[in-house]
Amino acid sequence: MGLVSLKKGAGLALSGVVVRAGIGSTITLAEFVRQSWQVLEPTTQLDWNWHVDAICLHVQETLLDWLKHKQDPSHEQRIRNLLINVPPGSLKSRIVSVCTPAWFWLYDPSWRAIFLSANPRVALRDSVFCRDLIESDWYQNTFKPWWKLRADNNAKSSFWNSAGGFRNAGGMDSRITGDRGDALFVDDPHDADEVKSEVKREHVKERWDSAISNRVNDLRSSVRIGIMQRLDELDWAAHVKQQGWAVLCIRQEFEPGLEPTPIGWEDPRTLPGELMMPSRFTAEILGAEKRRLTASGYAAQHQQNPSPSGGGMFKIRNWRLALNLPPIMRTILSVDAAFKCSKTSDYVVIGSIAQTEPVRTTVKLGPVGSDGKPTIKKIPEYQYWIPELWRGKAGITDTEAQLQSMIGKYPQAHTKLIEDKANGPAIIERMRGVFSGIEPYQPGSNSKESRASAMAPVQERGDILLPCNEQVRAYLKERRMDSITIGEWWDLHPPEHESNAEHVPAPQWVKVFIDELAAFPTGAHDDQVDMLSQGVNWSEANKPPTPYKEIRAVW
Repeated sequence: MGLVSLKKGAGLALSGVVVRAGIGSTITLAEFVRQSWQVLEPTTQLDWNWHVDAICLHVQETLLDWLKHKQDPSHEQRIRNLLINVPPGSLKSRIVSVCTPAWFWLYDPSWRAIFLSANPRVALRDSVFCRDLIESDWYQNTFKPWWKLRADNNAKSSFWNSAGGFRNAGGMDSRITGDRGDALFVDDPHDADEVKSEVKREHVKERWDSAISNRVNDLRSSVRIGIMQRLDELDWAAHVKQQGWAVLCIRQEFEPGLEPTPIGWEDPRTLPGELMMPSRFTAEILGAEKRRLTASGYAAQHQQNPSPSGGGMFKIRNWRLALNLPPIMRTILSVDAAFKCSKTSDYVVIGSIAQTEPVRTTVKLGPVGSDGKPTIKKIPEYQYWIPELWRGKAGITDTEAQLQSMIGKYPQAHTKLIEDKANGPAIIERMRGVFSGIEPYQPGSNSKESRASAMAPVQERGDILLPCNEQVRAYLKERRMDSITIGEWWDLHPPEHESNAEHVPAPQWVKVFIDELAAFPTGAHDDQVDMLSQGVNWSEANKPPTPYKEIRAVW
């Protein structure tokens, strides 16, 4: 694309934008990035790829929409708040923090922007790069701007131009009281080494909400743009997504299912697993990244999905969909209760868990006996059927009502487990006054992760059974089969993707249940995990009463 330099006072139309600030150009942000590369990286070859075009396009259209609205208040902005999630090494900082301010001053040199990062040194580095680019011979000779950088305010972290525009940079904890911009840019708000700390992670979000997000000139039209790789299920990106931000998500390996962005852009790839940039991120390099980061780290940083595709501790493929069950020895109700009802409280989960008769026996070698041979201990292995659960926000009164409803459906569930935690004794005492069979569950000093890990082998061997849809029921009946794992079903009926439970042939509550366990321990919720681990671990540790046997069930 050719370059057009304009004299002071001239006007230029680009995508409906009339530039009257004094100079302008038909150059797009993508072309600007291309041409400016040799200024800052004269010895490094630029490897171009479609994802760079996508980032540039979304930043460009967001800012040009703002400029159109500035010139014509009746113009509707398609995007005001934009979140860009891309893998590391995608040129994101060079595009957004270095090239964007220099480029947009070609259209509106009075534009003011604030750039923040978790690492103040990175924020300062990109500010210097941007200033060097503006002061370069290439920029000055190509665009011949009538404005100059002001000599009296030309620091590394903050510089103004003579048209009234400025670029300020700092860390997420920088003091910005009094500063307001037409745009706020956030480039990696979390330190990757600190994001797993709940205190530090929440501090970033609280800092954003209380001191940063409103530092704009016009809350009705000013722009906010954040760009980062995902690091945690509860990171800043998840926080602003919940606030309704538009999202451009680019995964290292393609997974179908993303909606088009507000400007109509869609990922050009079509094949699941297709690489974003195979010339730079080869399969060999990505294999090394998977080993270095582990499955959960790779899923977050490269796939923009903080829970691994297919599940972490609890793989989606391992769940079993059942039609006919082995004889049931006992049924219990497992309750994970919050007893507070607010927007921020945990969910209450009440699940029915049926333990089958042993389906197999495994052996464990014990100490060497007097005959010089190791003793052998036979250990029975059971299956666990989850026909139903209830999940919702509830106080103690509503919890009692839901528990009463479940008892009505499963009168054979003589035991009702409730964790004996901090406020447990008083709650358990109240429940005992209403229901029979209340059993305190004492996990001891074991963490949630430890309790879930104790249950994980049962799920891994395919011994947790869930309801299926009519298609699977018909398939099992026709072949006289009792059950099938999700992995076996997917091998016979390949889904569009296996990254979550979207294509599991089961009721919706089962999909929600599977997704929560797949995301554990980095997921936003773990109440269903707690309910299940509590019920299964208790059942594994406590022999059922005898003679006590339920009938073989067909569902």
